[in-house]
Amino acid sequence: MNLVSIDGLVKTYPAGNANRTDASVTVFDRFAFSMKKGEFVGIVGPNGCGKTTLVKLIAGIEQPNSGSISIFGKSPEETRIGYVPQHTGGILYPWLNAVENIAFAMAGHETEAKAGAMGALSELGISHYADSFPYQLSGGIKQLVSIARAKLFGPGLFLFDEPFNSLDYHNSFLVENALLKLRKENATALLVSHDIQSAVLLCDKILVLTKKPARIAMLLPVNLPGERSIDMRFSPELNIVSGKIFNALQGMADDRIVALA
Repeated sequence: MNLVSIDGLVKTYPAGNANRTDASVTVFDRFAFSMKKGEFVGIVGPNGCGKTTLVKLIAGIEQPNSGSISIFGKSPEETRIGYVPQHTGGILYPWLNAVENIAFAMAGHETEAKAGAMGALSELGISHYADSFPYQLSGGIKQLVSIARAKLFGPGLFLFDEPFNSLDYHNSFLVENALLKLRKENATALLVSHDIQSAVLLCDKILVLTKKPARIAMLLPVNLPGERSIDMRFSPELNIVSGKIFNALQGMADDRIVALA
């Protein structure tokens, strides 16, 4: 059984430009996609093609114009989803420290929630940031705190929107390791990323989307071992898949340039 099933998805937005003759912009037009439990699926595509919109639709933050989205046969609103958006600073409460931000996601007694939150921080190797407030944390540590909070929420599905956005190498590796641990625990995740190598390293398959209205241009399996490690980013298999993705995206960019010429 598929964990996520999307069928006939249509999503449009107002054009937002008085000079345009069309009344709306179509992001998805009868889009279909599915993924199984325990899969890590990566989504890449040109800027503005609808990657973040797709994540928000699956999370139930936005609603489609038509079509269906089900997660184990339920609507997004009925499902526990661990959503980590691009700018995690905005979802961490500035008046709470790291451990309090994580504990907030847990039901039950405050003492037990904080103990669970400390365990999550320790598991990610950042327990020394427990008393730090969001303004005191780097972008990478904020991402880790958000991942820990999403994990303790007990989701059936994780949604990661650009988890490596604006991170340096050190913080990117910290976040990669956190997501590799989720893979090892057989979590199910959808990962949007412009970082092709990280997406291939983490995912079982990669969807390459076209410009909007977005469709699936390529569906690439990643034939790496099920248990991954950081050093696999230098493997020939990873580079082959990364090269195919790069060439597909470059082809889309070239088409755009020709169209504008």
